[in-house]
Parts: sequence; C-alpha cells; structure tokens
Amino acid sequence: MRLLPVVFALALLVFGTPAIAAPAPGADTYAYTASTVESSFVEGTTNAWITGDDVGTWIDLPFKLPFYGTMYERAVIRVDGSLGFAGNSPTQPPKQIPSPNQPNGSVYAFWDDLVVDAEASVWTGTDGVAPNRRFIVEWRNVTLKSVPGSRLTAEVVFGENGVILLQYRGLDQPAERGATALVGVENADGTSAFVWSENEAKLSDGVAVRLHVPGTAIARGRITDANTGRYLYSAKVSTTLGGRTTSTSVDYLGTYQLEVSATDPRITVSLDGSPPVVLAPGSVPEHTVLTLDHAFKTPILDPPPNVLEITVPAGGKTTASAPVHNSGTAPGSWTTVREIAGGSTPPRPGASGPLRSWDPKASGVEKSYGVAELNGDVWLSSPSTHQLTRLTPEGVVRDRTTLPDTEKPADLALVGDKLCYVNSSTYDGGAVIHCVRPLTGEVTPLLTTVPHVVGGTSGLAYNPASDVFHLIDDRTVWTVKGTSHPDVGALVSSCLIKFSRWDPNYYPEGAALGPHGDIWVYESTGDYNGRTGRIELIDPTDCQSGDLLGWSPIPSPYNAGGMESDAAGNVWAYTAPRFAGPFPPTGPANISLFQTRYPIYTELPWLSSGTAPTIAPGATGQAVVDIDATTLRPGVHNVALDLRTTSPGNPSLGIPIRLTVT
Repeated sequence: MRLLPVVFALALLVFGTPAIAAPAPGADTYAYTASTVESSFVEGTTNAWITGDDVGTWIDLPFKLPFYGTMYERAVIRVDGSLGFAGNSPTQPPKQIPSPNQPNGSVYAFWDDLVVDAEASVWTGTDGVAPNRRFIVEWRNVTLKSVPGSRLTAEVVFGENGVILLQYRGLDQPAERGATALVGVENADGTSAFVWSENEAKLSDGVAVRLHVPGTAIARGRITDANTGRYLYSAKVSTTLGGRTTSTSVDYLGTYQLEVSATDPRITVSLDGSPPVVLAPGSVPEHTVLTLDHAFKTPILDPPPNVLEITVPAGGKTTASAPVHNSGTAPGSWTTVREIAGGSTPPRPGASGPLRSWDPKASGVEKSYGVAELNGDVWLSSPSTHQLTRLTPEGVVRDRTTLPDTEKPADLALVGDKLCYVNSSTYDGGAVIHCVRPLTGEVTPLLTTVPHVVGGTSGLAYNPASDVFHLIDDRTVWTVKGTSHPDVGALVSSCLIKFSRWDPNYYPEGAALGPHGDIWVYESTGDYNGRTGRIELIDPTDCQSGDLLGWSPIPSPYNAGGMESDAAGNVWAYTAPRFAGPFPPTGPANISLFQTRYPIYTELPWLSSGTAPTIAPGATGQAVVDIDATTLRPGVHNVALDLRTTSPGNPSLGIPIRLTVT
C-alpha cells in the first residue's frame, strides 16, 4: 500500500458511532482523511438496472454532493465498484492513484474487475431529511471476474454534508476483503488522491470506512432581490478554505452551495452594481450544513411615463430632462448611454410589447399581406389586388399605388428607398426579386437567384451589411447574394428550420432582419391543440432557433403574415383575421409594431446626455438631454436614449424622445 502525507481525523463522527480503529494511514493533499467506524449497512431501494462487465450509467443525484470542493448534481455508477463525477462511464481494472489517466473524480468503494451477473444487481437510495440526507449506491452480491464463485456487497453512503461511508457485506475470502482491489478517493484531474487500501485484504463486514475533510462545513443559501424577492442568478459567492479561494455562480433558482471552513464559515456575496457583502455566522461544528441567505437592497429605476417632447428651431440648441424615479431600496444610477434612431414611433428600450396596433380592414385595406415602414409611412402590400397602400403609423390611409397585373407583392423587404418582394419562383428558374418605388409605382427587376432556389413565398428579409437576401420557402431558408457581388443571385447557404416534434405544425409566413444577422420569422400554426402564431429568431446559416416572442394579437391558427424591421430594430407584422375554416376568415385583421429586446444602436451626434445622477431610494432624478439641431432638417425625429442602469443585470432604462425641429 502507498502512503500519502498523514492528516489525522477528528473524533467527531457524523454517522453516529465512535471510532473503533486508528485513523487512516494517509490523506491526500486536499486533506481527505479516514477512520474506521462500526458498520450500519443501509440497503438501496431503487434498482439501477446495470448489468454486465465494464459498463456504467449516469444518474441525476437527489441533492448536490460535495466532493473535492466541487458540488455535483450528476454521477456515473460503474459496475467496477466506483461512483464517479468526471470521466467516461466504463473503467478498466484498478490503476494507481492519483493519475491523470481516467477514471478520475471518483469514490472507489471496491475498485476491481467486478461483474453484475444474473445473481447480482446495483441499487440506489436516499434516506434522511434535509440537511441530513444520505445518498446510497450499493453493489449487491457482485462477483470478482478473477475469482469464480466469489460474492460480495459494497456500498457508498454519501452524506449531504460531504462525509462518505464505505460499507461491506459477505466478505469471506482475501479477494473479497480487497486483496486485488483499490479503495479510496481521487480528484477530478487526477492530481490528488487518498488511498485507504490497495491490493490489501483489510476490509471486513462489521467495519465501515469513514472519509471526510476535517474542519469543513457546507454553506448553502439563496440570493434574492430585497425589492421583489426575485432570484439574483447574476450574483457570485466565494470563500477561502485552506488558503484556496473558491467561487461559484448562483444558479437560476438563486441558490448556491460551497464547502467552507467550520471554524470561520464566512462567504462573500458579490453583485454588479452593489458593494460585496460578507456573511460570517461564526464557528460551527465540522460537517454542519448551514443556511446563509441574503437579500440585496437594489435600485429600481422607473422610466418616465410619457415621451419626452422637445421643440427646437432649426439650427438651435436646447436642454431638456425626463424624470426617473427610484422605487427600489438602494441608490441607483446608470453607467452607459446609447442612442437609438427610431422611425415613425419613439422606441422604448428596456420594454417589449406592441408600440402600435390597429386593424387595416377598419382603415379600408382588405386582403393585406406584407408590411414595411419607409420614410415615416407604413406600406401594406396586397398581392391579390396588385396594390400597395400608404398609411400613417396610426393606420390612416394616405394613398394607394396600383402595380401591373404581373406583380404580386407579398412579404416586403426594405432595400434603400425601395420595397422588394419575390415576384415569382420556380425550381428551374430560381426566385425573381422585384423592387418598387412605392410612391411612383416604378418596378425594377433586381435579381434572379440561381436555379433550384424556390424561396420567398414564405418570407423575405434583406441584410444590407453583407448584401444578402434570405428567402424562405415552406421551412427552408435560402441565403443568396445581392447586387454588389459579382455572382449576384448565387447561393450562400441553405438550411431547414428545425421545429420541435411537439410543435410539428408551424409554417413560416413572413421574415425580417433581426439582431446580429439573424432573422425574425413569423410562423403560422396548424389548428392543433389551441396553438397560435409566434415570432421566432432564427440563425439563417444553420436554422438554429433563438429568442421567441410570446405575442399573438389574434390568437388563431393559419393567420400569420408578412413582417419587416424598422430603423430601431422593432418589427411591423401583419396578422390575418381569425381562422374560421372551412368558412372564409372573419373579424378584424391586425397591424402591430412590436418592440423587441434587441434595439439597433445608432450614433446621433446631435443628441447627448448629461452626467448621470445618483438617485436615492424613493427619490426622483432627472435624465438630462442636450440637443444641437445645427445639422438637423426641420421635421419630427423619433429617437431614444438607452441607459444601462446599476440595477441587477444592468437592465435598460428607455427615454423615448420626440424632437420637433421647426
């Protein structure tokens, strides 16, 4: 047996009985040590259904298990008598430990070449009540491959507090008592280990091996926002133990768990925008599981209730301000300011939902499909009537443009000062994109894609940064080159939108450019299980899905339509009347401008913000706005300031501005 540096165990035993033998002969550099205690065998209650030789299976643990300072939620049970937290499932006969060779990160209850045959089984179980639960893995009546007729039972009893018991039954001969086995623990990278026995027949039925890290305890808790009780999963928790600092992030439920010093179980909780907090409850008995919760006092900066209206003469300058109220429990401010150039509507960064919504049928526009914003107007396309209708952003018709009967403008894509659409698409001829100057009705063929690109009937989007068009046909996204490329119309990529097997009946109907080169896709659904249309963010290179906008102005199947982005990164979308099949759809349609969570930032040299104030809890401060209209044309300019606040997660605070230059 190899001897490692000696660290003697303390007398306190979590599993009840006094020690009946001397401390283990060795401990690893992490400070695991061991002693023997009277066995109190606990049988597993759930069959793990593992059979054979050199196999294993991964399981979810009933609670987090601390092992070598790391908290684990999954483990692999191996036939060969070990419970692992890292590495591959199967193992070979024992190696010397520590070693970088796999397996690593394991408790070796009885590591030998074991077989789970028809007379053997592997069981798991959980007993106790939090924070004193125990997880059991039992290798029941297994046989040693090298010793015909041998039978033994071994188990790991892993305490919620980190204490490990190794217990045995039916050890009748030297091989069953460990003559060819290894018993111990090893860390995840194979640099530190504790060996209780190696090729030594020192195990027995009535004696358990107790492994633990002396002088440690477990700290756990939940980090929340004192204002709302919301979990602060952006917080971090750290502690120093044995000269090593360990840090962990709070999970999505706001919880954390760390191994700490029992004599000084202090932790530091940090959160961006707030001073760090030290929780130091004082000395506790080793292997105590203590709860250390913390609720951060944080600011909540509320945006102004109304659009900031500013009027300035051409060439003039002015200063205005918008009220910002702090309804939180700590002082708040903002750290960065970015500008957003809106279109027909002042953007509201930091919010999501409809900014405008109206019924095009009530405005006198029937059978619409595509929608886009151009120069402050909203344009609707009607492919069946070959028309484009110009409306105000509020839905008031201004005029109509009738196109030749050969034109079928459906989903629209804004390209410069033109509205573009796929006018025809055939397998052999490719897709033909036309563009129109909507005020004059002047139609220009823009490009024809390479053959076999059958797209655009289910959506068209344009990315000016790379000059590519994204055409959707059924569920295929085709990306083709624009006119600045020498091989105009050439195929860049194609992919198939991967709908879930649980959502098999979604069909793209419209597309718009989204953030970072992705595309928004407006999807209809079949008449299935009460589902309704949705807007989904898709990566056009591989069709992986991203964000999903939980929004449907007219909950119904088969009623999604065209869509297009505005200058601020929001989307206009057309929704058809409620499906009434087999009868024609009835009721209102809908045009909405939807505020997404992904604004497009534009540097506006004529707009700036003053120094950010620190706003006390319950107080109201001012966001100062400076305007220099020297270079601005007369008219209305809809913009917004996006202030990144010091609240948890640095949420946006939007200051919508409508500037009128006279």
